[in-house]
Amino acid sequence: MKTIAVEEHFKNGEMQPVSFYSPDVNKRMHDLGADRLADMERAGIDMQVLQYAGVAIQSMDAADGSVAARDSNDFLAELVKAHPDHYAGLVQLALKDPDGSAKELERGVTKLGLKGAVWSGTLNGVFLDDSRFEPVLAAAEQLDVPIYIHPGLLSAEAKKVSFSGLPEKTVQVLSMAAWGWHAEVAVSSIRLVAAGIFDRHPNLKIVIGHLGEFLPVALARIDTWMTPETTEMKQSAAEYFHNNFALAVSGYFDPVAFQCAKAAFGMDSIMFGVDYPFVSNMEGRRFLDTIELGQTDMEKLTHINAERIFKL
Repeated sequence: MKTIAVEEHFKNGEMQPVSFYSPDVNKRMHDLGADRLADMERAGIDMQVLQYAGVAIQSMDAADGSVAARDSNDFLAELVKAHPDHYAGLVQLALKDPDGSAKELERGVTKLGLKGAVWSGTLNGVFLDDSRFEPVLAAAEQLDVPIYIHPGLLSAEAKKVSFSGLPEKTVQVLSMAAWGWHAEVAVSSIRLVAAGIFDRHPNLKIVIGHLGEFLPVALARIDTWMTPETTEMKQSAAEYFHNNFALAVSGYFDPVAFQCAKAAFGMDSIMFGVDYPFVSNMEGRRFLDTIELGQTDMEKLTHINAERIFKL
């Protein structure tokens, strides 16, 4: 069965290794040739939808970030051109320049053949619903491509508020993969709904990873409490999440969490993803081999939904 993994990471050769990644992860992040392709083949993964890893571009000033984003997108487009059956890609944006980012998204989709945009975390604590990012949201809707919200690094202030007084190593892991990353993307997603983004852009599609970043288990309660109090919304909170969001598994290989996501969002909204190279491709294959799904739902998970959402 064809298998597409939709949250897979890379860095081009000019980007420096990241200090808190292991040497092995840093090596595999930059490897986009024979070794990565062979690893995909061993795990039965036919295609990776690639996104630039990390928030380095967002930390640059607007001019330098725009150049780095453009270079990264050119690099990715050439990679996809060289391996069209195995790679697709998302546009990296430098959102300190929203107008320039909207133009770069258009260039990335119409000229380079990339399939959407990726946004990591917040911009110095500012979420994607902020009015300054309106040009990017409008461009994504007009181009009919999704924006993938990926976690970013929590600020020092946010870590202090939530995790002060705990051991340093514990703070690091809780602020990242154990909790903080997922909670921040969940807040970002809720803010998009509450801010009326989907009333202004009803056809905008948002993709979030890690089986919905805690939202599936909370969706009914969000809808129960938020919808009656947010009278300016045209739909219920749940309807926005059902109509405008899609989820990726992206390394969250927990069968209980998967069943929750399936019940809350439905199988038409869930795509497979490994979160490579942070998670191994073989872990993803073992998940697919053991998850209890019928043939139709398995095909939706492994490739049909990704093909539709990213127009592959």
